[in-house]
Amino acid sequence: MSVEYKYKETCLADPKVIAELLISLDPYIKKLKDILNAGKYEDPECSINLPFDPRWANDVTTVADNFDLRKIKHLVLVGIGGSNLGTQAIYEALKTDLTPEILFADTVSEKTINGIISKLSQLNSKEEFVLDLVCKSGSTVETNENFSLLINFLSRKFGKINNRVVITTGFDSSFWNEAKNKDYFVLEIPKLVGGRYSVFSPVGLFPLLALGFDIKKLLSGAKGAFDNLDTITTSAVISVAHYQKGIGIHNNFFFNPSLEFLGKWQRQLTAESLGKTGKGILPIVSIGSMDLHSMVQLYLGGPKNIYTDFMYSEEFGERLPKVMEAIYKGTVGAYKDAGVPFSEFALSKIDEFLLGYYMQFRMVETVFQAKLLGVNAFDQPNVEDYKQITREILGK
Repeated sequence: MSVEYKYKETCLADPKVIAELLISLDPYIKKLKDILNAGKYEDPECSINLPFDPRWANDVTTVADNFDLRKIKHLVLVGIGGSNLGTQAIYEALKTDLTPEILFADTVSEKTINGIISKLSQLNSKEEFVLDLVCKSGSTVETNENFSLLINFLSRKFGKINNRVVITTGFDSSFWNEAKNKDYFVLEIPKLVGGRYSVFSPVGLFPLLALGFDIKKLLSGAKGAFDNLDTITTSAVISVAHYQKGIGIHNNFFFNPSLEFLGKWQRQLTAESLGKTGKGILPIVSIGSMDLHSMVQLYLGGPKNIYTDFMYSEEFGERLPKVMEAIYKGTVGAYKDAGVPFSEFALSKIDEFLLGYYMQFRMVETVFQAKLLGVNAFDQPNVEDYKQITREILGK
C-alpha cells in the first residue's frame, strides 16, 4: 500500500525558490519534531500527537463497548464543519451496502431534519440508533438547534434514551456539563485541537469505530505520514511558490467520486487555516470525470492562476477501469500540453490506512503553508464574527 507524489516535471515551480522555501522551514520542522517527542497538548500544533496517543482510541472503544454495534442501523452525527467533515470524508470513501448509515445533521434545514426524523421514526428499538453530538465549544447555533429537535423527537418515541447519546466536546463546556448531568456518554476533544485538525481525536474515531471501520489502520496510516516529512514540505512549498507568483487558486481534482467529501474536508482545512490578514490560497474541489464536462475548459483555456493537485486511486472499479484510466491519462496529457502546473497523488487503493496517511499529510502540509505565509493556522477569527452577530439577532 502506498501513496506516490509526482511533481518534478509538471509542477512548473522555480527549483531555486523551492529550495529556499524548504530551507526556511528547517527551524519549524525541528519544533514540530520536538512537539511530537514531548507528546503533550500544550502547543497549537499539538494535533500532530493524536495518532500516536493511545488514549483516544482507548476512550472511544470504552464508550463503543456499551453498544451492540451489530444492531445499529443509523448513527446520527450532529455537528458542522470540522465536527463532521473528516468523518464524512472517510465514511463516503469507504462505505458499502453493509455499512450502517450516518445521518448528518449539520446545517439548519427543515427538509434535512425532517428526512432524518422520517428514517428514525421507522426504527423499532432504541438499540438501532446512536445520537452522537460533536461540538467543542458547546455554543454553535446550528448544532444546538438540531440537537434539541432530535433529542426531543427521540425521547418522545423511545422514552429514556440517555444510554444512546454520546457527547464529544471540550472539557467543561456547556455540553460537557449537560452530558454529566443527564448521564450521557462523554468524550473529550483536547483543548488546543481545532475542529479541522480533530479527525484523529474522538471527533472522528468514535463514529467511525461504531460503524465498523478500522480505526487502528486509520491511525497507523496517519503515523506513517511523518516518515515522509520531506514530501510534505515539498508539496507545501510548491503551492506557496505558486501563490507568490499570483497563482492563488488550488484545485484539488479527485478522480474517484467517492472522495468528493475528502475534497470538502480539505477545502475547509485550507480556507480556515490560510485565509487571514488579506492572504490565503483559495481551495476548490473538482471531480473527475464529471467536471471535465463543466470546468476543464476554464482550467485549461482560462486565466493561468490555478495550481492543480490530481488525486486518484488505481481502484477505478471492476467494470470501467480501462475507460477511467484512459480518461485520467488524457486529462493529465492535456494539462501538460497546455502548460498548466499540477502535481499528482496516486493511491494504490482506498482504505483506512491510506486515507489516514493522506489526511495527516494534508494537515501537516497546511501548517507548513501557514508558516510560510506568516498566518496563524489554528484560529478562525472571522468565523466568530458571523457567530456573534447571529447570537445577537437570535437573542433579540
